[in-house]
Amino acid sequence: MTDMQQPTAAPATVHWAILGKHPGRAMGYEVLGTSLDEDRARRYLWGAQTGTPNVRHPEETGGRPWRIFLSGVEGERTAACAMVEQDWDGTSRDGTGAPIITSRLLLLEWPQAVGAGISWSALADAATGLRWPDPGDGPAGPLRLDLAPASPAELAAVIDDVGFDWAACVAALLTDGHRVTLTAGTRDLPTPERRVRIVDAIAALLPYGCRSWLSAANWTGEAEHWVQLTFAETARSGRTAVRYGAPTAQPTGQGAAAYLAELRRLHAKGLPTVELVTHLLAATAPLRRADGPEMLRSLREVDVVDAVLAQIREGRGRVEDVARVLRSPGLARLDPDGRRDLFVFLARVATPAGTSAGTAPRDERAVGLLHTHWPAELPRWLAAAALADPDVAHGFDQCFVWLDLLRELHGPGSAAFTGMLAAVADPDRPAAGALSRQDWVGAVAFKAQQRFGAEAEPVDLVLIRYPDCGRAWVHTAFGHGGPAPDALARLLHVAAGERLTSTTGWLRFTAYLCGVLDEHHLVRATDPADFGRGLPGECWREILDLAVRHRRPNAVSYLWASYWEVAAGPKGPELAAVLSGCAEVLEEDAGSARAVCAAELDLLRLVATRGQDVPFAGLERLLAQGPTAPAHRVPGHRAPAPGRDTGWVDSYARQLTERMTGAASEALVQRVVEQVLGSHPDPARSPVLRRLVERQPRAEEALVKALDQRLLTGDPAWFELDLPPRVVAALDQRPGRRWILLLAQIRHIAQGPADPDGLAAALAEAYHGRYTTDLPTEVVPAVARWTPRQVDRLAAELWYLAQPLAKQLYPDLLRTREAAQLRVALLQHGHQELQRLQYAYDVLGYDGWQPATAPAATQPADQPPTDRRGLLSWRRRK
Repeated sequence: MTDMQQPTAAPATVHWAILGKHPGRAMGYEVLGTSLDEDRARRYLWGAQTGTPNVRHPEETGGRPWRIFLSGVEGERTAACAMVEQDWDGTSRDGTGAPIITSRLLLLEWPQAVGAGISWSALADAATGLRWPDPGDGPAGPLRLDLAPASPAELAAVIDDVGFDWAACVAALLTDGHRVTLTAGTRDLPTPERRVRIVDAIAALLPYGCRSWLSAANWTGEAEHWVQLTFAETARSGRTAVRYGAPTAQPTGQGAAAYLAELRRLHAKGLPTVELVTHLLAATAPLRRADGPEMLRSLREVDVVDAVLAQIREGRGRVEDVARVLRSPGLARLDPDGRRDLFVFLARVATPAGTSAGTAPRDERAVGLLHTHWPAELPRWLAAAALADPDVAHGFDQCFVWLDLLRELHGPGSAAFTGMLAAVADPDRPAAGALSRQDWVGAVAFKAQQRFGAEAEPVDLVLIRYPDCGRAWVHTAFGHGGPAPDALARLLHVAAGERLTSTTGWLRFTAYLCGVLDEHHLVRATDPADFGRGLPGECWREILDLAVRHRRPNAVSYLWASYWEVAAGPKGPELAAVLSGCAEVLEEDAGSARAVCAAELDLLRLVATRGQDVPFAGLERLLAQGPTAPAHRVPGHRAPAPGRDTGWVDSYARQLTERMTGAASEALVQRVVEQVLGSHPDPARSPVLRRLVERQPRAEEALVKALDQRLLTGDPAWFELDLPPRVVAALDQRPGRRWILLLAQIRHIAQGPADPDGLAAALAEAYHGRYTTDLPTEVVPAVARWTPRQVDRLAAELWYLAQPLAKQLYPDLLRTREAAQLRVALLQHGHQELQRLQYAYDVLGYDGWQPATAPAATQPADQPPTDRRGLLSWRRRK
């Protein structure tokens, strides 16, 4: 409304009441007349009393008349639009001579005031020059007055005159619960009539509905009162003083500050004050003082587009308000950010997951608005909103809810759907939240493939063209049981048709692990490395699961570096436990490469178990294979070497040493040798030990240490191992272990072809070296299988080299299992030898002469005890 368009007055029914005294009487003040119930009239009239005007010097009390505008008083349940005018007619005095201050009430019921658009200024104007009913004339009904609705132009002019910001600050203070007293400031106080216009104009910066609780006055005295906005000489305690026309304090309450900020924003953007006042006067819904958010909403309605956008950005948007914006001419002037916020809001409330609670029902009105007003940019806006969500998980879910909505509105595979999916999976966009760019794209791609199948073509292309996103997709898939075969097949097909500058080795190896491709499809040796590049270490478990499920025993070998890192890290014990459960299955699937697989898994378990020494289960299974091997190997059982399949020995030892090369410490080499050697003597392990020593230089010293400790157990079976000569020699050089070499020689001679001279020489050396005084119990059974001539030869050599041992030979032989047959054979041989010797004596002319003394056998200086000892007992004599 402009200044030229003044509101037209209309008749209105107005109640009245008068509080005063009868002239010349000394009685107190009373209701002299009213069109209201007298009690109600009394409440309003007395409720407006704030003091007494100074009739002699009226300028000292703000001039006359005092006008107090009330929306209600104590005891009233409903709002009203009332004014109490206090004045002296200049002549009337009571019986004491005191001036009679008359209070006159005009009151409109709230619905009537709202309907007519009546403001306080209209009541003041109506009272000016009004011929009030004479109480002496008897009861009278309500007045019929011509009241003009509030004039936005006049009120706006007052606001601009006193200063928009000053008036706005005072209005905002009222919303914060302040009781404001306007005092003299940099400007002279205006006339009483002007002051009415000023408080009315300040109230006009609030929605009209606030007048259901507001009260104001053009002046108040020193009596206690609850008028919220008034002019006065000074501000009483508990009230907020504002100097007229001077800068004022800013409201501190959040709601009041927001209201003031919005008033200033609207003023700064050039909204005419008259338009603002016109809008606020039309906001007639009754409001409470606590309805700050609703006041702010009403204010923002003046600029409906901006108001709705502000509500949306504060989380208080409503679909019906958006609908108003979409019908508003202001929509054409809306900037791209505003359009984005409008339509993203509609998309949020159109889907349950898009609401703040996450459980609200679908809003069909929003769906309809999206369908009718669909902007081409919406897929891109929705993608940006999902990526910008600070709650990554919520943004991720929201993304797919919106994709479902786009499929519903535009159909599967539509440009809107694929456009949003491509935007969400754009690898050049910033990452969502704390996720890396590739992790977000990988997660989106996996779920899109699961949910939409072949419609997810945009993400398929991204995975192929950006390998880091592809690997992130693999990682996500591993966390959900592995990639789907059909998704892998599509990716392989896409990759085959693309001219790529990046590698797709990660894809081929993933397809190999998942059983989609065979091993020969790994076209490059770098495919496993390409797969493992950047793949998080925690995927090791899923890869093993896939290897078992799809019979891919070489998976560990291909990804050796990754698994070695896991084994050496904090997850090592978990890896060892998993390998214990799946190693045998992987070894069986390896077929001809079983030994290679077993060696790697044994080594990984050993590294993963830290200080614990676990048996090489793979080696145990290899040792147990073969037609003559027992079905279940018992620790310490020594299956016979014949019949064993030892073709795996070279492969096992070679892989074990190759995997240790450059990565194994001396401690690890020692642990490996300990496990290959085993805790119980087993000659079948000798070939592996020999290969290990040949291929790993540090294994020789480790084997010497391990054997040195085991020889102390006294188990003679440890000498049945076929050890490399260098190891035996090294043992011989260790302190207290000289007997080892002799033992090896004696064992070699005793178990090999009969060699009486060699055995006699070795036994004699042991005897004179004080390693034994008896024939070793291990030698006698072997000699018992010799021919009589060989036994006699051994006895003869010992007779001259170590006669005590020669004297023990025949008694020991007679205690063997072959004693009966051997005795007969030896007697026959002895008889023949006697005949030969007798012939020799006869030829030499033997006449029974004997030397005076028989040649004495050479004895050690200190004869050792005669207790019988085996080979291992020799170490005790050192």
